[in-house]
Amino acid sequence: MFTMKNDGFFTPVTGLEMMDKLGLGITFALTTESRRWPWMPEPEGNKPMDSELCFGQPKIEERHFKAAAMKGFDSYRMCVTWTPHMDEHAVIGDEWLDRIQQLADWALGAGLNVVINTMHEEELYWLIRDGEYEAAKKHLTALWSQIAERFKEHPNTLIFEIMNEPNLLEHYQGAGEWITVNGQISRKLCETVNALNKDALDVIRQSGGNNDKRVVMFCVPGGSPLALPYMEVPKEDPHIMVGVFGYDDSNSLEEGILPPMRDWLAKGVAVVNKEDNCWSDVAHTKKHYELLAGMGVPSFYFSSFYFSAIGESGSKDIGFLDLTTGEWHNKPLLELFFAAYGKTPGSDLV
Repeated sequence: MFTMKNDGFFTPVTGLEMMDKLGLGITFALTTESRRWPWMPEPEGNKPMDSELCFGQPKIEERHFKAAAMKGFDSYRMCVTWTPHMDEHAVIGDEWLDRIQQLADWALGAGLNVVINTMHEEELYWLIRDGEYEAAKKHLTALWSQIAERFKEHPNTLIFEIMNEPNLLEHYQGAGEWITVNGQISRKLCETVNALNKDALDVIRQSGGNNDKRVVMFCVPGGSPLALPYMEVPKEDPHIMVGVFGYDDSNSLEEGILPPMRDWLAKGVAVVNKEDNCWSDVAHTKKHYELLAGMGVPSFYFSSFYFSAIGESGSKDIGFLDLTTGEWHNKPLLELFFAAYGKTPGSDLV
């Protein structure tokens, strides 16, 4: 596996400097974050490591990262679900940690920056929803103490993303509101997420190795930029980024999403469009990415080809790299995405 020892060659970078490095990003969606939902029965004979296949994607291979790097992507965001791989004592299984490190090392070895997150942690989100702060803190810090320990010697091109989209829903297919109560952003949810971001950051910073100055991405409720005005970031720590979702057409982007992003940038806090796959018409899609790129905000494209075990179907209309065939699809959209960031897609890996 790829390793880098803490021998003086780790050069700290700020969140703002990392914005420039991240550039064009991609996620092989619905792979390492796939899971059998907590409210669904586990298939007989299923093994924890089978979770990577739950949404119908094949397992990621080293060639996929090489293909992304050759195409011209700068970064890879690895969405990971951890809770199903934890035992009753909140210990993550070594087999899963090894698999996630293998993927991170492959991506780093291909020359990509890597973001590792926690995603689809429904058990954690329910604790947040129900106001069980201490239990949520225990769960989240247990996760990050182990992740931070495993990756503490990795280079500055590895970033930690604390949570993906903590929310108020009972579960994704249940009743409830995502981040609002009676149409208003839940201040209680924002306060809880602020506190949990700090709790996880403290664990990461105290874990030793390179983690005292590693770039860490804070989350906002639901991944929504609309919650940005209520978020808190430690002023004394320059190695912080704030990650939001930029899903939307260009009009909503201009009116609803960009203003709070601009406010945070004006405060000297880095912002990342951590998940997107805009499917508007060509003119809107072009404007969408040009607006983000014009602000210097890096974007990660959430690329999926899948047929879900929970009854949802994926679409090849928005996917880029087919992990099964290794083929690149939707090249006009790919070219728009690259052009907004001043790049031209490179060759296919053959």
